[in-house]
Amino acid sequence: QQHQGRAQRRQAGRGLQEESDVQLMEQEIVAEQRREQQLEQQVEAAEQRLHPGQQSRPFLLWLATTLMHSPFEEDRGFRADRRITPYKLLDEPATMLPGSDSLRERAQWGHPWGMSTKAMLVWLDDAFGQLLASLDERGLSDNTIIMFLNDHGVLAKGSLYDGGVRTPLAVWRKGGFPTNGVVSDASVSMVDVVPTLLDLANIPYDDEAFDGQSFAHVVRRDSLEEELPAQLRQEERVIYLEVGYSRGVVKGRYKYFAMRHPEWAQELTPDERQMILDKMLASRGNMPPPRMHATRESPFGNMCLVPGGCDAEYEGTQSHVQDYFAPDHLYDLSLDPDEQQNLVADPRYASVLADLKRELREVLKSLPGTFAEFTEET
Repeated sequence: QQHQGRAQRRQAGRGLQEESDVQLMEQEIVAEQRREQQLEQQVEAAEQRLHPGQQSRPFLLWLATTLMHSPFEEDRGFRADRRITPYKLLDEPATMLPGSDSLRERAQWGHPWGMSTKAMLVWLDDAFGQLLASLDERGLSDNTIIMFLNDHGVLAKGSLYDGGVRTPLAVWRKGGFPTNGVVSDASVSMVDVVPTLLDLANIPYDDEAFDGQSFAHVVRRDSLEEELPAQLRQEERVIYLEVGYSRGVVKGRYKYFAMRHPEWAQELTPDERQMILDKMLASRGNMPPPRMHATRESPFGNMCLVPGGCDAEYEGTQSHVQDYFAPDHLYDLSLDPDEQQNLVADPRYASVLADLKRELREVLKSLPGTFAEFTEET
């Protein structure tokens, strides 16, 4: 009887349930279309963290927006329904930021970027302005340091070329820092952010607990006569780089990086390589393939074990056509900032190559995992 009662209830409610399922599916589809562009909800959550009690104690607020990422279609991006969130459909849209029509109106400047890209820049600027206003309203502006940075470059994303690893970094506080227009050539890495923030906030810490070096001295430096700490000088510091199947170092004017794939991947049969390529292309749905020329014989990429590389590597494969898939790379960044001349085989740079390979081995010794011959016992 119990099972029969359940069956009757299911039958009686089937029509309503089917209608509800359709509505839920529509909501899920729409939410999926805008899942990467939740700027209003992010700003709202950030403002809730900036309560008046923060005036009496230190705080760290990290706003990890996905702008300027896809989707770039207007109806899926800045013009999408702002009631949509990843978890539900709101009764009313968030209104702390200007609407999509305002974004379009203010994005009318002469630049070859598409309208959606320019509108997203304005949208991001609105969010940043809203957070600054929130700090002011809560009396926190005078005692807050702001950093603006992103996770990677876009000109060669998914690789260790400068177009993938050079990123913007701005450090701001109300009234500015006493730099007096000094231009610094300090060598700075993303791993330096946390120790720098701790220094700027006068919070003691153990240097050995961090991979990075504080560059607080750089933003406080108001004279070229103030010598840079040795650990930040370009000619002395070794910057470690890593993505996917590549590891590298930058020291002074030179960059070296190596791409090594695991042995099992190198032993895949042609049919297995084709299966990997077909699976990647099938996952794109109606989107065009990232590389029309890729075949199962194409080499694997820097970031993905896919013949010809994966989507994230597309820009890099186009801007570094000749040597993108080479196992070893050496560049003189002062003479060749676009990294078009791979110097690995040039005998004039043999000593530079040997030195940077040694530096890479030393760095990898301190890190977990293995990387081909660089971590083998000699």
